Amino acid sequence: MKRLLILLTVLPAPALAEDAIVFADCREGGCSCHVSAISGDEIADITGVPTPDDAAQQTLVFYDGAFSWSRTSRDDLDLAMGGDGTCEIEVFDEIAPEDGTWTGTVEVENVTGCNPQVVAMVPSMVSDMTQTQSIAWGGVFDPAKLAGGGQSPVVRWTRVRSDHFTGLVPMPKNGVLDITVNATATLLAPDRAAATLSIRFDAAPGADAGALALIGMNGCEANAAYAFRRTGS
Repeated sequence: MKRLLILLTVLPAPALAEDAIVFADCREGGCSCHVSAISGDEIADITGVPTPDDAAQQTLVFYDGAFSWSRTSRDDLDLAMGGDGTCEIEVFDEIAPEDGTWTGTVEVENVTGCNPQVVAMVPSMVSDMTQTQSIAWGGVFDPAKLAGGGQSPVVRWTRVRSDHFTGLVPMPKNGVLDITVNATATLLAPDRAAATLSIRFDAAPGADAGALALIGMNGCEANAAYAFRRTGS
């Protein structure tokens, strides 16, 4: 994969927007630093860690399986991990996913305004993408390959960039409920990807919205975040 390495010493720089969020993937031996391809809200959904108001002045750090925000400079982070004290911003022409075994995990972020039956049903609705499977990408990210089957409806994906897709699940219309299912999928690195899924129930036009609200079926919403990692060849 072709990479252009740009050394950035201060923010802002011509190649880095003032509101850009920097992600540092750290391990023993140093860190690699990248400009995040996703927004602060998406980062919070994916990592489960709230995005600070001054995120552009901090660094999102991934180390030992956990995410955190740090005010320590990128170079100092790299030095602390055993690097040479220089964490270069890696700007990719395009990220190519690595073939192999990928494992997905899911966390139901929140369920709001829903009746207990829906709350109990949500984990099984969002669990189809949480499995281990062998994926041959062919050098191209395709979020449909992250789901290996199951009972969930098929997402219709729209390519925004080579590493980021938005999705919609077509739902049948009825006179009582409007059901909206939206998704996102992002390739974060050659060996990591993330996705989100949002399911919302609202009263259909002409339906008794008040009655549906009383039973937790008007304004009922469930959101889930998925993390995927290449775990083997």
